[in-house]
Amino acid sequence: MIKIDRIFQNFPGKFLVNGERNSGKTSAAIKLYKKLIENNISSEKILVLYSGSMAGLNWRENLVFPSVNKINGQTYYSFIKSELNIYWPIVLENCHRINKKLIKPKFMSYDLSYYMMKLLVNHYRNKKNILLDITSSSERVARMLISNINVCAENLVDFEKIGEKLFYSLDLATTLEQNTYDEINTVINQYISSLIEKGTIDYALSVYLYNEFLIKDETYLKKLRNRFEYVMVDDFEKSNKAILNLINKLEPEGLYLFGNMKFNKRYTKHLLDYIQIPFETIDLLYKRGENLVGDFTQDFVNYHMEGQSHRESHIPVKVENNHILRGQMIEGICEKIERLFKQGYNANDMVIITPIKDEILEYSIREKFENNNIMSFINTEKISKDEHMHSFVFLCALCKDFKKVNFNRDDYKKFFINFFHLDMIDASKLGDEAHEKGLFNVDFQRDEYNKLKEYIEDRIKENYRIDKLMEKVYIDKILKMNDGEKKAGIVKNIIETSSNFMDIMEDFNKIKNPEEELLNLLLDEKIKSNKTNEFREFKDNENTLFIMTPDSYVNSNLNKKIQIWIDISSTTWNMRTKKELSNPYVFKVNKDKYNTYTEELEGMLEKEIILYNVSTLLRACTDEVYFFSSEYSKRGYEQNNTMYDMLLDALEKFGDNDEL
Repeated sequence: MIKIDRIFQNFPGKFLVNGERNSGKTSAAIKLYKKLIENNISSEKILVLYSGSMAGLNWRENLVFPSVNKINGQTYYSFIKSELNIYWPIVLENCHRINKKLIKPKFMSYDLSYYMMKLLVNHYRNKKNILLDITSSSERVARMLISNINVCAENLVDFEKIGEKLFYSLDLATTLEQNTYDEINTVINQYISSLIEKGTIDYALSVYLYNEFLIKDETYLKKLRNRFEYVMVDDFEKSNKAILNLINKLEPEGLYLFGNMKFNKRYTKHLLDYIQIPFETIDLLYKRGENLVGDFTQDFVNYHMEGQSHRESHIPVKVENNHILRGQMIEGICEKIERLFKQGYNANDMVIITPIKDEILEYSIREKFENNNIMSFINTEKISKDEHMHSFVFLCALCKDFKKVNFNRDDYKKFFINFFHLDMIDASKLGDEAHEKGLFNVDFQRDEYNKLKEYIEDRIKENYRIDKLMEKVYIDKILKMNDGEKKAGIVKNIIETSSNFMDIMEDFNKIKNPEEELLNLLLDEKIKSNKTNEFREFKDNENTLFIMTPDSYVNSNLNKKIQIWIDISSTTWNMRTKKELSNPYVFKVNKDKYNTYTEELEGMLEKEIILYNVSTLLRACTDEVYFFSSEYSKRGYEQNNTMYDMLLDALEKFGDNDEL
């Protein structure tokens, strides 16, 4: 750590600390922050930017100063939201497109922006015969368009050039395709204009308005420079031009960047070229021998980047690819977990990494290990799987007398089990009857049942708005369930999201019954709740088995002894950059000229992304890694992908790995 010590010796300084996962970057960043405080630098003068809420959790847990002012640690989006809230009058003065003059802007969540775009895409398809040449669903089209808008905003690209840049990047463009991309521009421009006019902004518009109308204002910029003299950025490789624009404008006395710049060279070079402030680079090199998984990861990367191979006597990686059917693979995973338990590992020593949500896998593990008191934390778990949240949404629908919320027989059965504590047989019988006749038209003789009926009738008469009703239902009913108090954080988040949804829907008046639609969106996980608080509760429990997507695991900052990757030969692991209607590369790296995006370039980018993701995941493991695959997918298709081929190729070069 001799080289890294240089950043602690002289203040202020300007450094980029470059290292891979678990090389000590974040620890060095937190140590540096403490050192700045010890040198009598006020925490109010230090701006810390990290990549997400999980990274923020890690910072907050490691920075506890009883006598220090508020720590200015946040994501870039949280920072600009706060700035726009405070200095919105400056934006109103500079941006003449905003017709609705509010004291503060109305912010839309990611999920709500997708939903609003889907409504707009449906409107253009059904009413104006636009986007009909695109075979994807309106929901998928909406997600791709929002993705384009977000990437453009982050990289300070004009929204009006989205369709044009995508079209000119095509290898063999046709007139028909040009018409499609012109239509994309029409929809995107309408989406942006309609939101800006009403002072309602999503993530992309927040970034756009901040960079175009606030940070360019000399009065604001002077205040900003007086507030912050030091800037620290963690996970710098995930930054974008908007973040770098903030750094360039601030011209801080101290600048400290911490990132993994080894991979995605085209993009990271583009980031570094955009910084206008000179800095010194410190490279943290991996030391062999710390653990076998780390050594294998280093060899895997070196082999695919430089052609070097290193033979180990024991490789801590096992590929379980002897399964024909996917069901057999899932059985194999359960058997492996059982053997690991017998070897002395507990559930919290492991993580299952799945490319997409997998309800069959989740159900199989819960059923198999029910007697082991295993609690699985699933980062994509639906509200319907949580007994408190299911009862919460169910009761809210009853208290509004909604008939079109998507409750089926199983939902009624779950409610009888969770709320009235009935056994499976009685709950199934009453659930079927309630689904046919209505909840309060069944033969169920209990005092609490009759009291609930009276409670719901009273709430129907009061006709609270849905967000206010949610507060009352939680306090009156859900809080009194076992462990109901542990759901306060999730309920608070759902209520805030619901309030935001209702405010936006009332402004735009696009759907007939927004409250009923909201409950359906919550049930279908189209609007998600923030699980950071739940994660904090579960992460140190030895009975918690984490089931996570690659991104969620990397962002969680967890380090497990055992990793189990599933479906590694599946196309769901594909890491292609170019999609049907989106291609972030042309907005991130391509400049003003329209460079053709070729399959050769796509292949090179895919390899770089695979190396980054595989390396980052494996470095968050200490003991052993198991790759599971099946010859056929759950739909019966043969499976293979580039990542799988790269792993097998490397293992073949490194030598035989023992049975783990």
